[in-house]
Amino acid sequence: MIPKIRYPDPTPLLPRPHYLRQKKEAEIIGAYQDMSRRLTSNLDISLGDRQQAVLKLKLARHFQAHDTIDLNTLYDALIETPKFLEKDKGSLGRLFEIHEQKTLQKIAEMRKRKAEQTGL
Repeated sequence: MIPKIRYPDPTPLLPRPHYLRQKKEAEIIGAYQDMSRRLTSNLDISLGDRQQAVLKLKLARHFQAHDTIDLNTLYDALIETPKFLEKDKGSLGRLFEIHEQKTLQKIAEMRKRKAEQTGL
């Protein structure tokens, strides 16, 4: 006789408690305020109304799936790719992946230059 496989009871997704929602909203607002302050202090980037709205949207989307965000890495990635805030498409996760690739490429180029200089 083949034993019957028991699947867990499908339970509906319960709404998040109110205090968790408030905590997430506070994290999003804090991250947004920090980023907008840091980006506006940078002379190369000016945040218009659209860019501010896109930044808020992307932060909210990020915090739906993740509990934290590295604001220093986000700042570096946004400085490196300022056009990211022009459209609402694209996730912060993808931005971080691109930033990591560019950073690794820069490190490899620096090592190559150093090896060429010491090899001469």
